[in-house]
Amino acid sequence: MEHKLSKEVIAAQMEVMNHSVAPWQTQVLFSIFNIGIFELLEKKPASSENMAKSLGVPLEPLIRLADCGVILGFLVKKKGLYYNGSVPRQTLVKGKPGYMGNWLALAARWYHSFGKLTEAICSNTSTEDVNFTNDSDYQYLFIKGMADYANYRGKDILNYLDLSRSERILDVGCGPAAYSVIFCRKYPDLSCVCLDLPHAVSIAEKYVADNKMENRISFISGDYKNIDFSGTGFNSAFDVAFLSHVLHQENRVNCIKLLKKAYTALKPGGIIVIQAMFPDHKGFGSSFTALHDLLAFLVFSHGKNHTLSDRSEEHTSELQSPVP
Repeated sequence: MEHKLSKEVIAAQMEVMNHSVAPWQTQVLFSIFNIGIFELLEKKPASSENMAKSLGVPLEPLIRLADCGVILGFLVKKKGLYYNGSVPRQTLVKGKPGYMGNWLALAARWYHSFGKLTEAICSNTSTEDVNFTNDSDYQYLFIKGMADYANYRGKDILNYLDLSRSERILDVGCGPAAYSVIFCRKYPDLSCVCLDLPHAVSIAEKYVADNKMENRISFISGDYKNIDFSGTGFNSAFDVAFLSHVLHQENRVNCIKLLKKAYTALKPGGIIVIQAMFPDHKGFGSSFTALHDLLAFLVFSHGKNHTLSDRSEEHTSELQSPVP
């Protein structure tokens, strides 16, 4: 008896299959990176035998991994030799301007965080808090990943933000201080004060020193929720309070309080600059924005992507002053 199959059902099944195996593709990328194949092939193309010998990896499974990497576009194979694909060549080899190796390692760490998504949703509780974990390696990777994220693409903010009339910037939740370095490099008369938790400041200080900006970028170490922005270190008012990818770590009440505090640190006519991944007013946006919203929920105790109008009415009596 002949069975007629619905093309629509088959297409729907294939879409589910594609989504369900997408993490497998990601794991292939993680493995190629972690084993060191990208770094090896950047020196020169290699046969599978030479790769196995150089990396100290068994030949047969390495061939299977590398060939899968070819099919997925991470590697290229010509006449028995493997080469890096164009994307890894630009982003996953140390020293390249677009290097994102720390970000990839951080994404691998967050792969396990997303494995707890069902548990987190059902309990309405984050699974961790990267800012206050006892895992120093995780915190280090988080800050280094943020540096990768900002080092190259971050320069694009200069196309939208004119700081030519500004003298001092307060960088709140500065992470590696990558944006302060970008600003100071563009504007030679600018200085920045960077505020973040102690572990972030220790990494940021080295980053600033490596970029020879120690004389123009200084630091305040501590939790911005517990610091008075009109106190010590904030005595000279700022032209700009800069908050890059900070608000998604907090709930609405804390965001409004933080913005009010930032306002107190400004000179008359000063501005607050917020960089974030905003959903539209109905809560929709790109797939990355939606996924990032879930990530914020998982790895920060109050994490949430906020819309531009995300100010809950029940808090207006508590917070009377307008936020600039």
